Formats: sequence, C-alpha cells, structure tokens
Amino acid sequence: DFILEIGSALGLRPRLEQTVSLEFLKGIQKQQESLMFSAAFLLKPGGSMVYSTCTFNPMENECVIANTLKQYPLELIPLPSPVNQLGEIGMEGFGLTKEQCSLVRGFNPHSKFDTIGFFIARLRKYDTIRSKESVEKFQNARKKRQKS
Repeated sequence: DFILEIGSALGLRPRLEQTVSLEFLKGIQKQQESLMFSAAFLLKPGGSMVYSTCTFNPMENECVIANTLKQYPLELIPLPSPVNQLGEIGMEGFGLTKEQCSLVRGFNPHSKFDTIGFFIARLRKYDTIRSKESVEKFQNARKKRQKS
C-alpha cells in the first residue's frame, strides 16, 4: 500500500515581494495537516507514503511532518537513492530531531539545484489509527497543541 501526498503549493515561493501574513501561513499549515490526517487514515499499516510540497516554507514542511509524527502511528523512513543524496537535510528548529532532519530533503531556491523550492519526506505506518496506543497518542498531541 502506498500514498503519494502532494501538498498544495500555497506557501512561500520566491517573489520580489511577499505579501502573506504569518496567520495566512499558519492556515496553510493546518490545511496540510488535514491532508496528512486523511492520508494517514487511508494508509494500511505497513504501507508507506511520500509527502511532498512545492514550497520551502518550514511551517508546511518540517512542522507538518513533526506534528504528524506526534499524532499518528507513522515514522520517517529513508528516501531511496539517489533522492536521499540530493538537496539539503531538513531544517532544525521546526519540531524534527537532528536524526529526523537527516531523513527528509529540502530543495531551496538558493541551492545549487536551481529550483523554485520543494520538500520531500517518506513515512511508514506502523500501526492502525484505531489502536488504543494510537488514539492516546493523538489525544495527547491535541491536548498539548490546545495549551500552546
């Protein structure tokens, strides 16, 4: 079982002038997380999914992956070669550990790859969303987010 999740290209793209607000970007992050919930729900245990966006916005990339890992029975797995050797590792400071950052790839406009910016991560579902442990994990993550 496999799902390819291509997040909408609503976020930051290189422009001479940016007119989007932080609230707008937070709204996009929530939309991406909603898409991830649907994908996580549909994916069979043992299946894998690729999450990719056409943006370099860490709120849509690293933050979405970090929040997904906190809420659902998913884990990051290595990207296949040669993708795992291209681009840059994920940005630290947006919820992923150093090890997790090494498992995702970002392609930023200022890099040698001359792209408009995109991100890719590969995840594996290790349990059903309906298991007792998964439900508790989801509920605890929601409580923490509501407090902050």
